[in-house]
Amino acid sequence: MTHSAVILDRPDAAVFIIGTLAGLYGIYLCRDFNRNGLQKGVLWIFLGGGLFFASLSSEISRYTLYFPPALITGLILFFFARTLVKGREALITRFARMMTSDNLPPEIIVYTRRVTWMWTLLLSAIFVECLALPIYASVEVWSFCVNFLNYLIMAAFFVGEYLYRLSRFGKRYSLRHFFRTMSKATLK
Repeated sequence: MTHSAVILDRPDAAVFIIGTLAGLYGIYLCRDFNRNGLQKGVLWIFLGGGLFFASLSSEISRYTLYFPPALITGLILFFFARTLVKGREALITRFARMMTSDNLPPEIIVYTRRVTWMWTLLLSAIFVECLALPIYASVEVWSFCVNFLNYLIMAAFFVGEYLYRLSRFGKRYSLRHFFRTMSKATLK
């Protein structure tokens, strides 16, 4: 949707749609009337309202579209990087522990920490790209990179690491089991 809006030179339409979805999500969160749901819901409604007003100007809308890719990548990078602090368990190690009920061998712990480092470095490069492209590239190049190319790179990295892990450690669980387990994971 965002890439189409950029190509059609209608960033205001994309920001309007994103703002509407954010506002509707906020209303959905408020439906339970519990304190946590109301706080989050009101935040999303304000975000949606802000995006609605940003959509009234095509120029402001164009700049508004630059923030989400950098923000989302930065948050994911934060969740990976914070687990690499000395004394903390690496995020991929935590995922590996969730996948198996037995204790992880030391070589798996070392491997998963290295994979966490690799994801952190990849996400750092993508984050820098999200910040640099709006300054140094055309909006079409920026949109292609943040809406398509980055996802292809991450998917290729995920598949490549999975195939390498299969060849090095053998098959320990199916991808279906992996995705089912990851759907229950928290990033606390």
